[in-house]
Amino acid sequence: SLIDILADNGAINALRAKAAAGCRVRILISAPDSIWVRARAQALGQEEEDHVGHSPLALEIETARGYLEPLTSLGGVDLRQLYADPGQRILRFDDEMLISFHLAATPRPSTPLLHLRRQQHPGLFDQFAGHLDTLAAVAAPIEPAPEYYPDPRAHPDRYHPVTATPHHHL
Repeated sequence: SLIDILADNGAINALRAKAAAGCRVRILISAPDSIWVRARAQALGQEEEDHVGHSPLALEIETARGYLEPLTSLGGVDLRQLYADPGQRILRFDDEMLISFHLAATPRPSTPLLHLRRQQHPGLFDQFAGHLDTLAAVAAPIEPAPEYYPDPRAHPDRYHPVTATPHHHL
């Protein structure tokens, strides 16, 4: 969901500025209605669902989508939602990458983090970069939908309280 990054007040502004400066910004998030999100929520022990069947994880993803809404119409920003099991969180910055693996029954703050730097071609970095490119190719583009995904800061009542609690990260 990237909620811990996107909820930071400066994150969206930084991404907007990077895109305006010519940087290519690509963000993939899981689709909240994906079977993979449901499976991940179950692995995290999230049996509770709201009145329309969303787990706390799905609600967290919808909140992240609300944070991303201002970027949907910007040039240089490619936002996509994934209907597949990503297996890990990958943050790529040119020739550096941070990878956090999703482990069953393990909350995000406790997952291992791998820091890769491109050292040689081909190498481990390029394998993960290729994986990320493949996921992006099958992910669906996100179209603007502010009526469905309003800014969480402007509409805190729209989102589930779990997503608004800063110390609770799934």
